[in-house]
Amino acid sequence: MNPAAVLSCLSCSIVSGVATTPGGTVLETDRFHVHQDARHAIPGFMIVTTKRHLVAFDELDEAEAVELALILRRVRRAQRGVLGTEHTHLLVNEDTRHHFHAWMLPKHPWMNAYGQGAEAMRAALIQSASRPPTPAEREATVEACARIRDTLAAPFHE
Repeated sequence: MNPAAVLSCLSCSIVSGVATTPGGTVLETDRFHVHQDARHAIPGFMIVTTKRHLVAFDELDEAEAVELALILRRVRRAQRGVLGTEHTHLLVNEDTRHHFHAWMLPKHPWMNAYGQGAEAMRAALIQSASRPPTPAEREATVEACARIRDTLAAPFHE
């Protein structure tokens, strides 16, 4: 990995291990990296990012597009199994400088107060970012990462 990119790009820093996220790497392939969102202590809020620099979904090559779909499905199943969440907000984020991201925000019961859909996701993220996480929230986030990582490491069966 380019040393200059590691210093100037948060995703490159996370992928290379220079920067860390709560709970560390959850899943890594040759093309993708999955980790807990660094800003929000919401258990199971996974970020799926490309390792190479690209920002738009249509810049993925065929193999990357197929792999991304399989990763999203596997992570979603792990979120459901570990967290018991019935729904997950999936957002494709092309509004980045270097890396395509897919945000996978599980809808926890406390989020029901914000309604459904994109507005609920936005409200939950604003609420989460409005204050530092408590030690219990940080611990729950790290624990969720460990459990999701363990689930993803197990053999996958249809």
